[in-house]
This record gives sequence, C-alpha cells and structure tokens, in this order.
Amino acid sequence: MFRKELSETLRERVIGAYLSGTKQIDISVQLGIPASTVNDTIKRYKKTGSATPEKCPGRPKMLTERDTRVLRCVVHANQFSPLGDITDRLNSSFNTTFHHNTVRKYLHNDGLGSYTARKKTLLTKKHKSDRLRWCREKRSWKEEWKQVVWSDESRFALFESDGRVRVWRNLGEAYNQNCIQPTVKFGDGSVMFWGCFSWHGVGPLVVVEGNMNSDDYVNILANYFIPWVNNYPNSIFQQDGA
Repeated sequence: MFRKELSETLRERVIGAYLSGTKQIDISVQLGIPASTVNDTIKRYKKTGSATPEKCPGRPKMLTERDTRVLRCVVHANQFSPLGDITDRLNSSFNTTFHHNTVRKYLHNDGLGSYTARKKTLLTKKHKSDRLRWCREKRSWKEEWKQVVWSDESRFALFESDGRVRVWRNLGEAYNQNCIQPTVKFGDGSVMFWGCFSWHGVGPLVVVEGNMNSDDYVNILANYFIPWVNNYPNSIFQQDGA
C-alpha cells in the first residue's frame, strides 16, 4: 500500500493530468498511486487552489506564556537550586506534575542553561569603590605601566581537589596506583608561594612555610624582593590587596 506523502513533483503531475481531462482512475494507474490519494489531492486543489497539504499544528504547549514567565521568575529567585527543586517549586505553584525534562526543555528554549558557577573573589562595596577609584586615577597611564611591579601569594592543594577528579582507566584497574587519587589523613596538604612580576620579567618565587604573617612578609621583601627590584630603578610596587 502506498503510504508515503506524495512528493511535490507527483502532486503537480496529478493536478496536471486532472486539468488536462484525464480520469482519476487513469491517473492512479499511470502514476502508480492509490485512487484515494489521487482523489484527496484533487479535492485539496479544488478547495485551496494548492495540492500541498497543510502542516499539522503539532502538540499543544504544556506551559502557557504566563506559566513560562512564572518559571523564569522561579529560576531567577533560585539560581543555585538543582533542576529537581525548580520543578518541585513550579509544580507547587500550579498544582501540576510536570516532569523535570519538560521543565529543562522550556528553560533551554528560554535561553537558560545550567553551568558551573565561576569562582570570583567576594568584593564589598568598599572594595569596588576603591578599585574603581584606582582605575580612574590611572586610566591615562601608558609608559608608567612598565614601572609597575605586581605581587601576589597563592596556596596550591597537593592532594585534594575542590571538585570531582576523573581518571581514564580500564575495568579492574580501580585500585591501580596510577588510577587512584592520593589523600592525606592529617594536614591540609598544600603549599603557599609568593611571587612578583613586571614588564621587565618574572621576579623571585618564594615558598612560604605554613601561613604567612607580617614578619614573613617583611622578610620576603627584604631578602628576595628588594635585591631583585633594585635592578629596575623607579619601580612602582603594587602590593596584593593594596
């Protein structure tokens, strides 16, 4: 049985044969398509002036425009909540039983997606005000930037990661030495470094034992930084946090 939708070419041939006076049964035999299909095509042409069938409207939307606006508000009010919680809140608002996949589809259609939150330093209003003032004071600088020496200290974890660590391995290798993540029972397993750099190049990199206090900082400046920066007269020392 011929079940496929007629191609545009076949529909045109059906209508062309019909307009030339060919009987429907003869059109069916000549083109090798069911007589009912020929009849439907000709009836559609008589009614609409076109042999092309209308597109099906598809399934109706489960969420109205108003529902979508409410969903958007729920998400913006709970930006760090998982999809399951968002779905529960939406269902509570409408007394419905939407599946989380349905909610995800509507969020994606609305341009919303779930991504890993970027980590940034928490800034107070004073921090923001001070940084803005600092930028405005130096916005006309050009060659002066070559004199600036930047410094910072950072702590690096040796054994633990802030997130889930993944490894490529074969079955049965879960406990192979090369496939496990080492952990420590005591201590934080980290090391701190202090360093600096400028337009001229990288300055000294100093390992800091434990946590750095004011005495440690003064010793680093006296024993490492000053001997290095003396090679570059008129340098401007931009301390971390200053």
